[in-house]
Amino acid sequence: CMNGTAAEITLGDGLYRKGSRVYAEYAGTLVFREGEYSVIDELVLDKNVDQSSGIIGYSGTIIVNGNVTNKAVIRSGRDVIVHGNVNNCIIEAEKGIFVDGRIIEASFSAKKGNVKGTAFENCTIVSGGGMKASSITNCTVKCVTGIECLDDIGKITGGDIFCAGNINCLVVGSREHTETHISVGDHVEFSVELEDLRKQSVRIDEEITRINAQVNEIREKEKE
Repeated sequence: CMNGTAAEITLGDGLYRKGSRVYAEYAGTLVFREGEYSVIDELVLDKNVDQSSGIIGYSGTIIVNGNVTNKAVIRSGRDVIVHGNVNNCIIEAEKGIFVDGRIIEASFSAKKGNVKGTAFENCTIVSGGGMKASSITNCTVKCVTGIECLDDIGKITGGDIFCAGNINCLVVGSREHTETHISVGDHVEFSVELEDLRKQSVRIDEEITRINAQVNEIREKEKE
């Protein structure tokens, strides 16, 4: 046989090299997209999610092709992606939370990732990474790496905004003199809150494992 040249493989999410071998960080489907290999572990919901859906928990990424409303609760071991609007609900993720539509009266916790959306209004956001939005109105926001509010109107109005990194926006406050509190830099209380968030995520992981086990048991019974 002829000696060949080792193939150059670009690794994406869920894969890592150890010596000459490539290993998966978690179970899932191996896919090749845009020039790189990744492991995809996704739960895709092609519907709206609300209180009647119960607590939705999954160890991988949760993708909702609809709206999340009416006291819904979503808990993910990786990312949460919503291709719709979010209103009056709780979303918790081990990594990031990404929403295409508007976000109103929601509670977001992203332990290790970023929070990204368009317009946030009357929300509570805690992010172990950063936050990106077109507008942030009357929200309580605490994040680590930075806040970027530069797209569209790029406006932060009202609420309490704290970030350990930089905050970049086009407009702060309003002509009506809406009271807006913004703090930048290290803060002891925030560090304590992040540690509590990490402990909470451990409990979330345990609950997700329990829920997934119940789902698998139900599926096995249905097969029988």
